[in-house]
Amino acid sequence: MPSFFTNNNNIMSSSEEIITCNALYSTVGISFWGGIDPVTGKVIDQNHELHGECITDKILCIPSGRGSCTGSQVMLELILNDKGPRAIILRSADSILCTGAIVAEEFFGDECSATAVPIICAVGEDQFAK
Repeated sequence: MPSFFTNNNNIMSSSEEIITCNALYSTVGISFWGGIDPVTGKVIDQNHELHGECITDKILCIPSGRGSCTGSQVMLELILNDKGPRAIILRSADSILCTGAIVAEEFFGDECSATAVPIICAVGEDQFAK
């Protein structure tokens, strides 16, 4: 798991890449399948507190993903459409979201922009609460 630290709206990973952008924070997990539009990057789940927000080029801080394995497909579509977040900080590891990012990087790496595949890290309950 990469280590990182945050400072205002910056995140620095152990690879020493610094990401500076706005952050979206929620204490509620989100389903990427049916919850985020892969064409626009907007949260379309009308019952989610981030409804109407756009995750594109943001640091998305959520406790976890929610729902089925099709969330991987939506993550892949977001990346290929250049509409994904720059980073996702999770309370708990989420293999579904990571799978979409891995497929994008391994199979479409040359077709993705340099910043399209987000850094995804799980930080644990104590760090996430900060």
